[in-house]
Order: sequence, then structure tokens, then C-alpha cells
Amino acid sequence: MTLEKVNASIHRLEKRLAKLQDAEAKAYSGYARGMASEETYRRVTAELRAEHTWLTEELERQHEALEDTRHMAISADAIKRLYPVLLHRMQTATLEDKRFVLECLDTQVTVGTSGVSLSLAVPESVMSAVSSAPGCAGWE
Repeated sequence: MTLEKVNASIHRLEKRLAKLQDAEAKAYSGYARGMASEETYRRVTAELRAEHTWLTEELERQHEALEDTRHMAISADAIKRLYPVLLHRMQTATLEDKRFVLECLDTQVTVGTSGVSLSLAVPESVMSAVSSAPGCAGWE
């Protein structure tokens, strides 16, 4: 899911929550002015509370999805920043250097009938270690 889609979903949920809070206020106002019976007021507020609970939980799930999406974007950016360092190491690599690169990328290799698939990730501990290492050109 993209950041834009998650943000749009959060925005829609927040608008629904605001409308729900307005409906709760109107229900109370109607009850207080004697326009609705106590039974009707209780039924309506029970429905509104149930929807409020669902919206609040869904907003929490969407905020978690937003954080996950941001983390994936940061990982992609980290790989882009790490590329010059890895390229230099690969061009002058010994077998130990190549192993270092594969371990840094937390490489997972999957072999199947359709071919070989590589999954790469840059653990945060590696990012901090590499970014502070002397002689790592291209790191800020």
C-alpha cells in the first residue's frame, strides 16, 4: 500500500469520526429537548458507540500501516544510499567481502521452478555501523 492511499484512508476515517461525534451531540440534544425517548436515545447512542469503537480501532490499524509503509520506504532509501559502498566493495571483493555484503543485506535466496529469487533488507544495526565507518564514501 502506498503512503498516499494510507493517508487518504486515515483522512476518510477521521472525517467519519468527526461526523459521528456530531451525530452523538445531536442525539443528546434531541433527547435533552424531549424530542426523543430515553429508549430511542439509548439505542442510538449504543449504535454510535459501536461505530466509534470500530472507527477508532480502524484508525489505529491504518496508522500502523502508515508506519509500516514509511519503514519500507526508508529501507528502499537505505539500499539506494548503501549502493555505492556495496558497489565499491564488490568491485574489489574477496570471497570474504562478498559474504559480508550478502550478510549485510540479510539476503534470502529462494529457488523454485520459476527461477531464483533474492530478498534483500538492510537491518538498522548495519545501517548505523556502515554509516559511521571510516572511509564510507557517499554516506552523510
